[in-house]
Amino acid sequence: MKTNAAIQTAPGDPLTIEELEVPDPRGDQVLVKLFSSGVCHSQLHQMENPNLGRPLVLGHEGTGIVTHVGRNVTHLKEGDHAIVTWVPRTPVRGRPDVPPSGVTFREEPVHGNVYTWGEDVLVSGEFVVQISKEYPTDVTCLIGCAVLTGAGAVLNTAKVRPGDSVAVFGVGGVGLCAIRMAAILEAYPIIAVDLEDDKLELAKEFGASHGVNASQVDPVATIQEITSGGVDFAFDAFGGAETLVAAVKDLVERGERVHLLIVGDGPQLEWLQALDADYITCTGAVPHDEVPEYMAAMDVVAVPYASGGDQYFSPIKLFEAMATARP
Repeated sequence: MKTNAAIQTAPGDPLTIEELEVPDPRGDQVLVKLFSSGVCHSQLHQMENPNLGRPLVLGHEGTGIVTHVGRNVTHLKEGDHAIVTWVPRTPVRGRPDVPPSGVTFREEPVHGNVYTWGEDVLVSGEFVVQISKEYPTDVTCLIGCAVLTGAGAVLNTAKVRPGDSVAVFGVGGVGLCAIRMAAILEAYPIIAVDLEDDKLELAKEFGASHGVNASQVDPVATIQEITSGGVDFAFDAFGGAETLVAAVKDLVERGERVHLLIVGDGPQLEWLQALDADYITCTGAVPHDEVPEYMAAMDVVAVPYASGGDQYFSPIKLFEAMATARP
């Protein structure tokens, strides 16, 4: 079948909407017609990365309806609503090894095992999680990345506990989810670091106790002053080398274990390899277990974030039902 998607044919080039050729699903694959997709800063890193193959398809968080199912896929059926995510259902150490999807552009294989900036995605069933049809088909796409990575890093990887001090560098969607989960888990202080005052104010609505504008003050010195030495956990939710240097400096000088949420494939990865591996912890969640819990948490919603009177779930309360039920 043919479908349209946003692709990039050379590093740094603008995206174009092009027609792709999609084969029938292999036994382990599913085809999903997408309702919505999130936009993550990781895509900017990927578009600027000359080491990634082209033509490149993008996006890794979406909501859609399953239209075809491979014979070996047992957790989905045609007609299911589902979230497409970059996080595999089965936990793996390191990056999952996934063969090319088989999708082509002008007879060339596209690069990107998961993509959501398009009409239809052919993907391994490992990256698709069924959700109830009662949930929204638009904003739920954010659960596929921002919620799983941000909240998952705090809840599962760092295992933040009441009274732990936390700094989050970068308060976009992922950083806000990390901040909210830290607040639910009663961390204190929760320090948001960014370059824009309006984003820092929003971070306080999500539970940050302090906001630090890194364009105006030295963030490390300010954090050390707030905490009398440094935080217990620092999360980089931006993915730039400078933020990682700041986060690691804030912790390593104290001799603490570093917990970092790394977004994208930026130049910082080479720098990180020079550190003792004991200081680096990969972050994440298990979508098969946690997506239903996050979706159930939406039952406590209420919220007027859209201007047309539409009611959307509140990101402020998204994790309450799940996190408070855990020990």
